[in-house]
Amino acid sequence: MIMKENKGFTLIELIVTVTIAIIIAGGFLYLSPKIIQRQRLKNDAWQIANDITEIRERAKSQLEILQMRFYVKNTSQQELNNVYVWEKKEGAIQEANNDGYDIVYIINHPREFPNIVVRHFSKGIGFLWHFGYTAPASVDLGTGCSPSSSPPDYYAVLTFNEWGNPCSGGTIRIMSKAVIGTNGKPRIVELIVTPATGRVRMEGPKDMP
Repeated sequence: MIMKENKGFTLIELIVTVTIAIIIAGGFLYLSPKIIQRQRLKNDAWQIANDITEIRERAKSQLEILQMRFYVKNTSQQELNNVYVWEKKEGAIQEANNDGYDIVYIINHPREFPNIVVRHFSKGIGFLWHFGYTAPASVDLGTGCSPSSSPPDYYAVLTFNEWGNPCSGGTIRIMSKAVIGTNGKPRIVELIVTPATGRVRMEGPKDMP
C-alpha cells in the first residue's frame, strides 16, 4: 500500500477558502440586522394582538367596560407619540385623571398605576403616521369608536363592553423603518379586529400599499 504525503492546503486553496468565508460572513452581517428587525416587528405586532385578546377576555370575565388607547402622533406632547395604553379595570384611566394624573404622567410613571398597561415599541418600529406615512391610516376603526381614526386624530380608542364586544371592528397598522418591501416602502403588519366578536388576526409583514 502506497502512502501519499498530505501536504495540507495549497496557497490557492487557502485563498479561495478565506474568500468564501469572508463573503458568507459579509452577507450574514448585512442581513442579520434586517432579520432581527423583521422579527422585532412581528413580536411587537403579536404583543398588540395579545393585549387586545386579554382586554377582551378581561371585559367579559369582569363584566366591565375597558378601553385601549392608541397614541399615534402628537406634535405638541412628545410623550403621546407611538405608544398605547389599556385598562385592566374599568375607569382606571379616568380614575387616575380624577386624582390629578394626566395621561402623560401615566405613560412616564407606569409602575404607579397597576391597573393601566403602557406599551412602547422597539426602536425603529411603530405606527405609520409616527414615521410620516398618513396612508393607510395607522389606526382605522369604525364609527362606533371615538376617536376612531388616526390620522386625522392624534389618537384612537378601542373599547370593549362587558360582553367582550368591541365598539367596532377595524385595523391597527405598524411598520419598521429597516424592513423595506418590494415597492421601496417600509413593510407593515396589520392587526385586524373582527366586528362583534373582537377577535384579532395578524397579517404581514407585507408591502405598504
